[in-house]
Amino acid sequence: MIRPATLADAPGIAAVHVESWRETYVGLVAQDYLDSLSVEKRTERWVNSLSQKEETVFVAEADKKIVGFISGGNPQMPELGFDAELYALYLLKSHQKKGFGMELFESFHRAMTRQKNENFYLWVIDKNPATNFYRRMGGSKGQQKTIAIGGAPVAESLYSWLL
Repeated sequence: MIRPATLADAPGIAAVHVESWRETYVGLVAQDYLDSLSVEKRTERWVNSLSQKEETVFVAEADKKIVGFISGGNPQMPELGFDAELYALYLLKSHQKKGFGMELFESFHRAMTRQKNENFYLWVIDKNPATNFYRRMGGSKGQQKTIAIGGAPVAESLYSWLL
């Protein structure tokens, strides 16, 4: 089931956020950084974010447990010329390839359309296996940049969608 997130979902979203990073980014970002991720700190971030209601956030549930989420909103890099940004889409590995990711993405896409956005973008780590998913969902690969995660350089690519 896909539904809009509520403040009560913050701990579940935080748990998925941390576990997904640990499942997905092994070998892509520094292991000590992954080990340092804290569900408690992520919960604080999600409580703050969901309280302010500045992001569009949907959760995926299975057996009354949050197994994934998607979030986005105003572009963090408005100079790129996009109306909105998809900040995060994470799904526990145990629930991937079951349609949850597509349903989350489509829920976000519909919300962006309702909000009168004409396009949106997302940055994704180049070696992230999800790049194939974003291409299947119609994303166009654009520019690249290098960021630091845990003190180490990581290459990212921009994917964008027209609504």
